[in-house]
Amino acid sequence: MDDKSLITDVIKQHTVPRFLLDNFGFSNKGKRKQLHTFDKKSDREYLQSVFDATTRNRFYNIDNHPEKASLEPLLGIYESEAAPIFNKLIEQRNIRVLSKKDKEKLAIFIAIQRARSYGELERIKGLIDGVSDKLVAIGATPEQILKCIEMDSLEEIQHVFLRMVIASPTQAKILLDKDWYLYETNEDNPFYISDNPISFCNLNKNSHYGNIGLNVTGIQIYMPISPTLCLALLCPSIKKKYFCMFGEYQKIKQKSVEISTEVQNIANRAKRFINHTTMKQSHENVTFLNSLQVIYSEQYIFNKYKNFDLVKRMISDNDNYRNGPRPAFN
Repeated sequence: MDDKSLITDVIKQHTVPRFLLDNFGFSNKGKRKQLHTFDKKSDREYLQSVFDATTRNRFYNIDNHPEKASLEPLLGIYESEAAPIFNKLIEQRNIRVLSKKDKEKLAIFIAIQRARSYGELERIKGLIDGVSDKLVAIGATPEQILKCIEMDSLEEIQHVFLRMVIASPTQAKILLDKDWYLYETNEDNPFYISDNPISFCNLNKNSHYGNIGLNVTGIQIYMPISPTLCLALLCPSIKKKYFCMFGEYQKIKQKSVEISTEVQNIANRAKRFINHTTMKQSHENVTFLNSLQVIYSEQYIFNKYKNFDLVKRMISDNDNYRNGPRPAFN
């Protein structure tokens, strides 16, 4: 793609693609779909059109470019390749309909979506601010700080962010090495989506370097794709654990020992992980996945149905949830 193809006059640029938000919208009197929205910073609930949600003016434009080049057209290409694949998943509700090529396109889309959000820009700012504060505390000069973080000025943060967006497709291979699943709920207990829809979880503990990262053992990566479907990319170690569980179940079964309901339920769950079938989620699991959307969102939560009780409870319990994750410095 040459510089000319990166020129755009689009001012309102979506940080989450419209086609994805459309899946969570509903038709109202106007032509454009509407979204129920909760603003974590102001505790405000309101309706807005999908066209307006997650937009920021000229967010992907490259400052100081003579012709105002932008990443917006490039992002649009990746979106147009991913949209019909997501539609296929939603229509057929089966992860096994994805071809190898489909997965490759979705992996690139997910990697880019993780990098392109406003919350990611704020996380980068938080990281640079944290490092700068530590260096100031030990007597570093502003010039020494800039040299340490390899920047000519702090105004370059947006450029750092855009470079990371451009580089993000290289992370697709890591995502392709995960086990892919489709989680399902019903419209009475729907999934949220947020302004930062890629969320992470890891039940493994590591006190030395943290447990969140694309290639960390035990990582779970989630992206809701409709009010009733959520894409899950899980570390292969999780399926390996269920293989072991199912092996133990088979040993018990061969001994003709009476199998408890609990053991049978574990075996049934293991089968779904092993066979990559669409998994219906309990109310508790849906609440957990929605809580991740609340935690990772920078400001906005979206819902097809007007129910933000979980968001309100979480913010009431922990005011840090009013913004997205930030780096912690000891």
